[in-house]
Amino acid sequence: MHKTFSFGRTAGTAGALLALVVSSTVASQQSASAAAPALQNQKSGLCLGISGGGSAAGTSAIQWQCNNNSDQAWSFVPSSDGFEIQNMNGLCLEAPGWSTTAGTQLDQWTCHGGANQIWYHSGSDTGPIHLINKNSNMCISDQGGSTSWGTPIIQWPCNDAADQLWDTL
Repeated sequence: MHKTFSFGRTAGTAGALLALVVSSTVASQQSASAAAPALQNQKSGLCLGISGGGSAAGTSAIQWQCNNNSDQAWSFVPSSDGFEIQNMNGLCLEAPGWSTTAGTQLDQWTCHGGANQIWYHSGSDTGPIHLINKNSNMCISDQGGSTSWGTPIIQWPCNDAADQLWDTL
């Protein structure tokens, strides 16, 4: 048994609050929880997904219309230094090649617990959060703050821009 972190919306006004909820799950580490949330970008309103809904290791992360597909369902699996962001394919979101370069497009890869797959969050438990890579110390962002479908999801130095803030559906 492992714990799965999920971020859930609370009822409220247009700036819905974000609360960190810790729940236990018996799911295998090779698959994410069936109730895993989607991560929605605050600026674009689009969700973090995998290009073409792909299930192969190395497939790039993009933003797409939120559609409840499995490539948009993410579980937060605790590690000793933060958490892995694991999708329904049992693959982890990562900065490929242990990159510390701003603008590197994120992808999915077999979970191995390396720092390039470990994330932590900043911000309060009552608002959208930054998701920060342990290895690069950069935030998950949509490239150029775009609102277009298919835009690459990259790592970028953390700032206060809405394209680096994430909420859950």
